[in-house]
Amino acid sequence: MKKIILTVLFLSIFSFAAAGADVIPKQNILSNTKIAKRPKSCFSISIDTLIIPGIRTGYGWITYNSTYAKEEFVIIHVNSIGVSTSAGIFYQKNIFQNLERIGFFMNWNAGLDYLKFKSFINESKPSRLILPYLSIGCGHSFKIGDNSFFRISGDWGIRFLGGNVTLSLIF
Repeated sequence: MKKIILTVLFLSIFSFAAAGADVIPKQNILSNTKIAKRPKSCFSISIDTLIIPGIRTGYGWITYNSTYAKEEFVIIHVNSIGVSTSAGIFYQKNIFQNLERIGFFMNWNAGLDYLKFKSFINESKPSRLILPYLSIGCGHSFKIGDNSFFRISGDWGIRFLGGNVTLSLIF
C-alpha cells in the first residue's frame, strides 16, 4: 500500500512539475510574438453600391492561425431601391491567406432580412417578407493605417436582388 501511495504521489508531483515547466514558457513566448500583439476585435462601416444601395455596420473578432487570419462579424444593414427596403442582420466570415489581413480574401454570409415592398397586385398596401440572407464572395483589402483597412468586395447569393458590391472601412 505504501508503494502505491508513493508511486501516485511521485507521478502527481512529476506530472505537475512537467505541466508547469511546459506551460510557463509557452505563455511567455506567446506574449512576445507578433500574433499576441495583433488586434482581436474590429469594427466595420460599409456602403453597398451598384445593385442595391445601402449601409452596413458591424462588430467583429479576429482569429489568427500560423499562416492565415479569419474575421467574423455580426453586421446590421439597411438597403433600399425604389419602393423596396430591406433590413436585416447577418454573420460574415472573411478568410485571408496571410496574417496581415491584406490582399485577396474570400467571404460568406448567413442571416435574415426583413423586406418591405410595393406589391403589383395590391399597390395600396405594402407587402412584407422575411427572407434568408445567404451569399458567398471575394474581395481585396488595402491597409490604410496601423489597424485600418479599406476593402472592396462583391458577393452573390440568395437574398434581396441577389448580390452587391461593397466598399468597407475596417478599424
